[in-house]
Amino acid sequence: MKIKLISCTIIGLMIAGCATSYQSNGFSGGYSDLKLQDNVFKISFRGNGYTNEQRAADFALLHAAEVALENGYGYFAVVDEKETTQNFLTTTPTTAHTTGTVYLNSPAVIGGSVHAVGNSGSYSGTTTYSGGQIVNIRKPTATYTIACFKEKPITNDMIYDAKQLARNLGKNYGVFSPINKLNEQAEATLKIGVPRELVLTEIGQPSHSEVADGKKIDIYEFEQDYSEPAKISRTVVHIAADWFTLFLYELIRKRVEKAIWTRQVKSVKAVYGLNGAVESVTDLKK
Repeated sequence: MKIKLISCTIIGLMIAGCATSYQSNGFSGGYSDLKLQDNVFKISFRGNGYTNEQRAADFALLHAAEVALENGYGYFAVVDEKETTQNFLTTTPTTAHTTGTVYLNSPAVIGGSVHAVGNSGSYSGTTTYSGGQIVNIRKPTATYTIACFKEKPITNDMIYDAKQLARNLGKNYGVFSPINKLNEQAEATLKIGVPRELVLTEIGQPSHSEVADGKKIDIYEFEQDYSEPAKISRTVVHIAADWFTLFLYELIRKRVEKAIWTRQVKSVKAVYGLNGAVESVTDLKK
């Protein structure tokens, strides 16, 4: 009789395949900053081999906006920029796939009784190998020197609005850090007695506005960070998906995570008195 062996796969060690996230500079890359003058900073973002040049450039700009806001500036200009890419040669993991069949000696029937004849057998199998190719790994770095301003200067040069840039790039990449800082700023601004003009200057236009009983009402919505269980489950799924899809998960990660996890949205209602200042602030349950 034949006993088929279960096919076995031997997977070699694999290089971690996650593109560098928006994080402080570490082993896998990240952002860093250096203060050169009171309003001048040097910003860098270093990516790993799974990070493309556009992501590195965007994250450098994102951190530039964050640094500007942290230091009390609303605008900044890039006065010097340098984008480089380091190239490394590496060998892809080797995979061995073996299949085969074991043949055992069949029992013999002698005089109506079953007798085993020997205890030997034979095996026939094949092993195929894949991987082992030499590939070029590109690690991008974007470095910008920025000058920051309290007010938007009158110039023909490109001037970035730090708040808008932080919101837009943060939303595009699902980055929470700058959004968190803007939320903290909003909570500090939406206080009783603060003029509406100052509120609009500090945290931007509301999601909805209306007038009731002669009073202006603004509704603001702010994204909240993931809960701790969600953070843990996202990490586990990300690692497992990278492993089982040979790191192709990065291509569909945003859609999958959006379908499974959603950030909570905090809604706040600000009512302004007849003098144009905040009269009351109420958290709205969603």
